[in-house]
Amino acid sequence: MLCMNAVSLFVSFAAMPLQQQDVTAITNIRILDGHGGDPIRQGVVLFQGDRITAVGPTETISVPAGATVIDGTGKTALPGLADFHTHLVGGWDGDRVDILGYQRYLNSLLYAGVTTVFDAGNILPYIQQMHQEIEEGRLTGPRIYFAGPLIEGADPAWPPLSYAVSSVAQIPGYVRQLKSAGVHVIKAYAGLSLMQLGVLVREASSDSLGVIVDAWGANGTAGVASTGVKAFAHLAGNDMTEETVTLMAERGVANITTLTVLESFARRRLADLDFLTHDLLAKTTPPWMLQELTDEAMRTLSTVENERMARSSNALGAAKRNMKRLFDAGILLVAGTDAPYPG
Repeated sequence: MLCMNAVSLFVSFAAMPLQQQDVTAITNIRILDGHGGDPIRQGVVLFQGDRITAVGPTETISVPAGATVIDGTGKTALPGLADFHTHLVGGWDGDRVDILGYQRYLNSLLYAGVTTVFDAGNILPYIQQMHQEIEEGRLTGPRIYFAGPLIEGADPAWPPLSYAVSSVAQIPGYVRQLKSAGVHVIKAYAGLSLMQLGVLVREASSDSLGVIVDAWGANGTAGVASTGVKAFAHLAGNDMTEETVTLMAERGVANITTLTVLESFARRRLADLDFLTHDLLAKTTPPWMLQELTDEAMRTLSTVENERMARSSNALGAAKRNMKRLFDAGILLVAGTDAPYPG
């Protein structure tokens, strides 16, 4: 797969003056344009610098004399991918952090063809500066949208990444702070009561901000969907009721898929570690991190851990069923991984 990063097919196809010596042509390449139609089986992409100037079937695109030609036979060009649930604080196990390895993580996203990400919870000044530096061209990485810290209950599950709410009187101030910081959306977390969540949604809406939520076991439930949230940050791991699916369709409540989270908890991919030798991981992951992941996969699990793994496997099956039902109901589904969970 050849994924165009800096020259994503999302950029304008407007004609530009061509200086022949600066033009690059990728020929004989399969092209997916991102609009849902059939691929162009034999295509050409012309670009100059970081801008695409022409794209289409071989018979409709003229390659200028003197252009640099790359034979794309057997390759595919497609728009940059988007991962709409990440946490750029790093760490392979979803617990520890790897803040100092930020450039390696950004590079690995680009290497995988991911040119846009949504960071769904992070230390505010850290993710804020990372976003600013990429926007100004001083840091190499995918385009970042971010929520900043989680809005949580009085006892946060992730204290370094959270604003704790012990009284609804705190909520307007938090919303104003996040609006001023330039967040793109607000992320609510499981410790909030439905009443607190409703207040947060109203306050955020008054500042033209939407709210997404990870309500843990209450993801995909009618009570949470009724508060006015824009999306669930994870698919429900229990079979949803038809009434809830209908409610979410009526209210336009989207869902971020994150099936890889449940897959990692089910340890399914860790049963075969051959994937660790794939270039996508081997060339972007420190050896010590690969070794720790290998050690984790090989260790003997306790009875409690085996029971938890079985529950996660069942939850993965339920989430897949929910995804198909939501899709059939016309509900927006957005792809996200919750990286950096293992695998």
